[in-house]
Amino acid sequence: MSSQPASSSSKTDLPPPVVSLAFSNAYLPTNYDLSLDISSKANYMGLVVMDLAPNERASVSGSDPFQLVLNAVEIVVTDAYLLTDSQHKLKVEQNRKTETVKFCTDVTFDSLKSQHLRLRVHFIGVVRGIASMRDFTKGVFKTKYKDGADDRYIISTHCQPSFARLIFPCVDDVLVKTSFKLSLTADEKFTCVSNTPIESTTMIDQGRQLVIFEASPKMTTSVFSFAVGEFDFLEEKIDLSEQKNFPLRVYTQIGESGRAKLALATVKSTLPKLVQKFGVEYPITKFDVIALPFLSDGGVENWSMIQILKDHLLTPDSASPAEMLKITSMIKNVLVHEMVHMFIGDLVTFESYDYTWLNEAFATFMSNTILNEESDDNQVWFDQLVNDGFNMKRYQGLDNMKPIHTENVPADTIQSTFSKHSYDKGIFVLRMLAGLFNETPCENYDNFFSAVGDFINKNKYGLFKPTDLWIFLKNHTLNKFKYDIPTIMFSWTRTAGYPILKVSKHSEKLLVEQHRFLYNPESKVEDVPYQVPLLVKHSNGTYARYMLSDRRLEIDNCLLVNANNSAVATVKYSFPQYEAIAKNLEKLSNIEQCQVVLDLSTVFSEKYQDCDDILGFVVLMNKIVQNPKIINATAFNTALSLFNTLTKSILSVSYFDDQNTYKTIAKWENTTVSSLLASFEWDGLDFRQLPATELTVRATLLKLDYSNAQSQAIAKKLYKQLLHGPKGAVPIKLVAAVLNNVQAGGSAKEYKEILGIVKNPDSVSNHVYEEHSTADVRTAALTSLGYVTKSDLQQKTLNYVLNNMDVPSVELALVGLKHQPEAFATIWVWFSMHYNGFYARFIKDSKNQSFIRTFRGIVQLVFESCLCSKELTDKLETFLKAKKFEPLNGEFQRVRAAFADRLKLNEANSQLSRVIAA
Repeated sequence: MSSQPASSSSKTDLPPPVVSLAFSNAYLPTNYDLSLDISSKANYMGLVVMDLAPNERASVSGSDPFQLVLNAVEIVVTDAYLLTDSQHKLKVEQNRKTETVKFCTDVTFDSLKSQHLRLRVHFIGVVRGIASMRDFTKGVFKTKYKDGADDRYIISTHCQPSFARLIFPCVDDVLVKTSFKLSLTADEKFTCVSNTPIESTTMIDQGRQLVIFEASPKMTTSVFSFAVGEFDFLEEKIDLSEQKNFPLRVYTQIGESGRAKLALATVKSTLPKLVQKFGVEYPITKFDVIALPFLSDGGVENWSMIQILKDHLLTPDSASPAEMLKITSMIKNVLVHEMVHMFIGDLVTFESYDYTWLNEAFATFMSNTILNEESDDNQVWFDQLVNDGFNMKRYQGLDNMKPIHTENVPADTIQSTFSKHSYDKGIFVLRMLAGLFNETPCENYDNFFSAVGDFINKNKYGLFKPTDLWIFLKNHTLNKFKYDIPTIMFSWTRTAGYPILKVSKHSEKLLVEQHRFLYNPESKVEDVPYQVPLLVKHSNGTYARYMLSDRRLEIDNCLLVNANNSAVATVKYSFPQYEAIAKNLEKLSNIEQCQVVLDLSTVFSEKYQDCDDILGFVVLMNKIVQNPKIINATAFNTALSLFNTLTKSILSVSYFDDQNTYKTIAKWENTTVSSLLASFEWDGLDFRQLPATELTVRATLLKLDYSNAQSQAIAKKLYKQLLHGPKGAVPIKLVAAVLNNVQAGGSAKEYKEILGIVKNPDSVSNHVYEEHSTADVRTAALTSLGYVTKSDLQQKTLNYVLNNMDVPSVELALVGLKHQPEAFATIWVWFSMHYNGFYARFIKDSKNQSFIRTFRGIVQLVFESCLCSKELTDKLETFLKAKKFEPLNGEFQRVRAAFADRLKLNEANSQLSRVIAA
């Protein structure tokens, strides 16, 4: 966004408005015949001959002399000619500020009307040297790498979004599509690659070669590319529907091609799927991927010559199974994403960078879907919804979020053309849109891709804007439910945020009411209704569709609103609906089970939460306790974490003012944990054989109630293995829970042993497996010091913190005390007794960030503890008035505001006993 001029500036001080050359030029190129002489030197010689055609967008006078303006940066034009029936030498004017070069002559436009025009330009270009990740790749760039003792070179290009102007004079604008005919002169030792196959190779003098490539289809300058260098490659040939023995290659540095097997296999499996899903023939007769040592964008969708940073494309020579799983997933995601762009982005192209969000979101949406087909039980989309989708909604709940749609975005880099939040939201809006083409909820979106493919075939080699696609999809025969897609997509791209849907009983029907979800209860943001296509699920497994286009909608009774998490929304129910969901929990899909629990976690402690949400969660937990196997591990773990938050919030507050509730919750917590622990095998278990999600569930279970006898017994057995081995006996995920349990029921002996681990974590580190550092083990041991329950050991911990204020993160040793209401008075006495010393140190070492963090951590914990008790709160407020230390007052206000979340979770206390007992 451009800044506003100062009030004293006149209009003449402002730069002239930038007009796209696609509009201002009387003629535009239709073809570039480009010849470049490339070497490892800092410059190269170039010649471009371009066919010109009249520009229907421009308005010029026929009597005006001919002129043509092209984009050019760091290009030195040495000669230029207009070729007609004769040859006209052109005057050349270069303008660095506007990144243009103007070619002009006295010949008028009228005199050229009936002639075939071509422009021939001789020029010198720059080869940028790239030596590190800090160097920005654009235009033509050169990297050097070592192959043993030998220096080797790769020279490549980066044109996206508007860097072709650094390679040759051109109209560097997405509005102009042309064909390219490229010729490269290079050292004979170099391999040459471009967008199209090689047409011919001729050896010339002095160890040089002339490589001529086939003419390309019409494409934008942003996806033009070539690479010249010393490469290895892997190759496969496949059959596409209308092309046999279609060649696929992955190029790497010398000696690295063996690491490209996964990349080549991914290309081999994906390209036929894209052709089949779209029903669109691939228009170029080869497909290459190049691994580069440096590339600023990480991956670039040059047409049929994708370039990707090698660390994002090649598998490592060695890695742990967990690391290799992550790397494999990353390589597939990056590569398939770029391959989708070959069709959406390259074959058909958005007419403005204002729509980059859709270009990128569509590629990720489709790559997720393709990779999901290879996974078990929709795992890719499951992970996306549970992780990225949930995080996306967290950000969209902020009142400063902007709509997806923006105009006049800067195109300095591709990243500047869209925001991450628009891209993230766009992925799930597209999933919602694609689901409208399915008769039942599933993660197969072939109907949608088929309709998009028909759009591609109709508009191939052309430009489009999103509304063109929305209108086409609305009128497509596969839109069987006749959704008004332009209206739906206008709502979701022009309205910021997303809705919360409140579902309540209304006679024999359900009433669905929508509002924009906002975390800030004081926000003045307009509450505009969204166009929400609702898919609802009945307990018998059937589905119904509704269109929520206003504030409220009455629908037939059902089990679940927003089945398969199809719409971007958070849903909250009234208590009877939660009871029905709990009763039929096993009838929900994995995605739906997570959706219910995550939606509850979203509304907990927010203004939208009411007693029904808390009581509904209790009913859900009781159902899970009866049979934990009916819920998937991810939803189970989320429910356990929510259970922990709820019980700890209620216990810390009710301990001081409602002992009946305190005892009820403490008993519920204990019996719930005992029942769940008993449903899992622990003795003699090889944790390495467990899926990561189940191991996480076990770790969470052991953290729920450190006073539980079963939890302590399990932990003590694991503690012995942690101390004495064997090697790699205890997973790092369990270490913190094990130590906390041991401390909660331990003696001075165990305390001393664990304090020894704090001082020397290496003593047990070999007995831990999974990726971890000794710092992870030390942090777990340090944190466990606060979970002791004996008063003398609590005092030891307080003294340890007091005497080690310079030790990084020492405040973590107090964390366990904030979960023990009976210790809050002790914490307060300790803090008030030693405050003067803390204060003096704070004033003296105000620039010591380690101490400041420790002090603030202690203050936060003490204040949170005091706020649970009216008596301690009164003492704290009196203390603050006496001390008159502004940082303390500011921290108190911040902690008190956050403490409101804990109080919010206590709203249903008076009704808990009845529901828990039921």
